[in-house]
Amino acid sequence: MDMIFTSLDDCYSMYVTYAKACGFSVRKGTEKINDKGEKHIKYYMCMRAGVGSWKVYKFVEEHNHDLFERPDKHFLPTERHITQLQKHVIHNMSTLNLGPVKVFNVMKTCFGGFEDMGASKFEFKNYKRYAMVFVPFTGIDNHHCNVTFGAALLVSETTDTYIWLLRVFLKVVGS
Repeated sequence: MDMIFTSLDDCYSMYVTYAKACGFSVRKGTEKINDKGEKHIKYYMCMRAGVGSWKVYKFVEEHNHDLFERPDKHFLPTERHITQLQKHVIHNMSTLNLGPVKVFNVMKTCFGGFEDMGASKFEFKNYKRYAMVFVPFTGIDNHHCNVTFGAALLVSETTDTYIWLLRVFLKVVGS
């Protein structure tokens, strides 16, 4: 196999496509930088083994582990993601005090099963956990440089939440 790619992204896309077709998942490995400071080798690997780079010098089709069967393909990390519709439902159901696991179970019932969801309970939990708004408090010092006074993570972007945050900030900095 003597394939040459015009970009690193093209090489990665081809390997991910191949991996999905064969039933395994890909992870990014280390990279090598030459004396000129240029990246000249990048390793892409099967989640358990394998090596690739921009130019594929060697390809070993045999694996030392069983590949995923087609019905189990949805368990691969590259196949799990939350859609915009699911994000919308998670957000709306959280206003009803339903946690991400309950939302997952409801949606699993609606979609017909885990294999049709495209995401697991962990993706739902992580989305809910990190779906926060970052609010920095910045100003300019006497040298005309930006200075961060503080920051907050907000679960919701409501007027009441921002009013609460501003009051707490003023209390902390001593208005």
